[in-house]
Amino acid sequence: MYEPSLLLDFGRERTGHVEIDLEGPAGAIIDMGVAERLTDGHFVNAIECMFCMRYMLREGRQTFRTFAWHGYRYLRLRAKLAYQPLKIHAVRCVERSYPFEERGSFRSDDGRLNRSWEISRETLKLCAVESLLDTPWREQAQWLGDVAAVTLGGVYACYGDARLPAKFLRQSAAVQQPTGPIGNTCASRKFHPGSAGRVTGVGGRDLR
Repeated sequence: MYEPSLLLDFGRERTGHVEIDLEGPAGAIIDMGVAERLTDGHFVNAIECMFCMRYMLREGRQTFRTFAWHGYRYLRLRAKLAYQPLKIHAVRCVERSYPFEERGSFRSDDGRLNRSWEISRETLKLCAVESLLDTPWREQAQWLGDVAAVTLGGVYACYGDARLPAKFLRQSAAVQQPTGPIGNTCASRKFHPGSAGRVTGVGGRDLR
C-alpha cells in the first residue's frame, strides 16, 4: 500500500507543538515524527527515539495541534488510509519557551566567539520552558547535574534571570531523601521511605 510522506525542515532546532491545517476524508490518518537531525540524509525515527504522534481526520478542513511539545528541527508527515484527496494547507511549530529578557551581551573581534555566544544563548532558550531542561528533545528532564553545573551560569550571564534558577534550586531541595542524598532529577514523582507516594510538583509542593 502506498503511503505518501513529506519531510519538512524548520531551519533550526525548535521547542514547541506541531500544528497542522489540513482537509481530507474522514478516517484518514496523519502520522507525525520529529527528529533533531537526519542520518545520512534520511529521517530515521527509530534512531531519534520513538517520538511519534497520530491524528485521525474528520470530514472537511480542520486544524490539529499536538498535546505535547517536542524539541525538533525535522518533521515527517505520513498519510495512511487516505483513499480520497488530502490537502495540507499549513504546518507550523507553535514555539514554547520561558520569557527571558535580553539583558546579557557579548561582542569581540573574533567572529567565531560571537557566533558561539549566540548559539549558546539560543540553546538556553530551547532548554527553558516551565523548568530548566537538560535537553528539549530526548529526556526533557531537569537533571540536577546538568543544570547546576552548566545551565545556571549561562542563564545568569545571558539573561540575568534569577526566577527560573531559584525555582530549580527549590525543587532540587524538595527531592532530597531522608538520608541526605538529592535525586538525579527534580520536579518529578518521588517515593520516599515511610511515605504514601509523595508527588512533588512546582515549588516542591506535596501534590497527593
